[in-house]
Amino acid sequence: MRLSIKFSLFLILFFSACVSFAKLGFESTEHLASGKNIKLFFSKDDPGQTDVAFKLSNGLIIKYHEMLGMGDFYEVEGKTIADGKTVEDQQRNFIGAFNSLALLPNSLNEANEILRIIHEEQKEVETGMNRGEKPEDIYKRVSLKHDREWNCITGGGCEPESWWLTPGRYMKLATQDFDHFGENAWVAYQIGHKIALQTAMAAHAKQDKPTLAVAYAMDAFASHFLSDRFAAGHMRTPRFSLATKVSPSVVGSVLAGYMHGEENHNGLHVSNKNGDQWLAFGDKKYFDLESKINNEMLEKALQESINQIFQTYLTGELPTTDTIGNMIPYPYEVKNNSERDIATLFYLDEKTGIIYRRSDVSNLHDKHWTKHWWGWSTLILLSSQRGIPEFAKTQLLAAGLKNEAEAHGINLTR
Repeated sequence: MRLSIKFSLFLILFFSACVSFAKLGFESTEHLASGKNIKLFFSKDDPGQTDVAFKLSNGLIIKYHEMLGMGDFYEVEGKTIADGKTVEDQQRNFIGAFNSLALLPNSLNEANEILRIIHEEQKEVETGMNRGEKPEDIYKRVSLKHDREWNCITGGGCEPESWWLTPGRYMKLATQDFDHFGENAWVAYQIGHKIALQTAMAAHAKQDKPTLAVAYAMDAFASHFLSDRFAAGHMRTPRFSLATKVSPSVVGSVLAGYMHGEENHNGLHVSNKNGDQWLAFGDKKYFDLESKINNEMLEKALQESINQIFQTYLTGELPTTDTIGNMIPYPYEVKNNSERDIATLFYLDEKTGIIYRRSDVSNLHDKHWTKHWWGWSTLILLSSQRGIPEFAKTQLLAAGLKNEAEAHGINLTR
């Protein structure tokens, strides 16, 4: 899988005169934290810099760890990366997503506003933790306000009482975030990483550090999906299948959210091809002590990704071994195989195309699954037992399902 030289040169010609680097200064804040210690190199003798900022073509100045968080805000609606029918389609979709951040003039102010909210959230998490609050509780307290603000910034509704009725790009992308789960996340990262490697090869040919900075920026954007692949709730959840096989689709998306939350919170035993074994947690758990090992494994993968970009810049040669693939965590227990970990809430049988559901949704360790279930009835069960998350309410309301939800006994009153 490789990007055509003609396409790669187009990218370099467009960016090389516009991009510079300078030393400045899971949840979006968790993505920032995971990239804070990653070192970037610009010469053979460079010991590595951890606070490098890129100036993109539209004037946006953004640091590596900030770029890691942008995958939730910048993709092209209806053109997920991994869902491209050919490698060329996948490459175009990645470049379209990256360019929507790096090229569009409107993205300059928009991205700065998004980053402002992310940094506010970061301060709220730090302040809350200093007061003894759990990160999960802090996110629960502040997330709805930030979701509304991000929706407003990306062209949607802003009013506290009705913002969800006008979905902005942020909300729309949340309903099609298939690139952030399972094999799709790995594919989306690989596509972007290989484009970044090709860009590093062009930088080598010209011995041009601004072009190397472009490669780093691309790799940081791609590594958002690599980061998601280390979150427990993104490993087993059949995100795409639930959205495409459950009717209406938004109900399937909401159901995926319940499974995503279960697995992030409870964790999964995982291993990789290097023989490492650990317990992985996920979103909203990054700052918990029990996530320390998973965070370290993720940071190793992020650093290796950057190291490959730099080595390609130095040598003009692409990596020959899949060192990053060897770091990717895989759950020990999948489908209806659950002994140590919680029983998966849903799993897809690839042979039949049927999604199975845990028979007793309230029992995390029920070892029975059924194919005789329906979206609305399952949502009724889950919402009656656990409540319905605020963002799930916004998704159902935005889809015009208020009356249907209430007919099924699901109260969406804000």
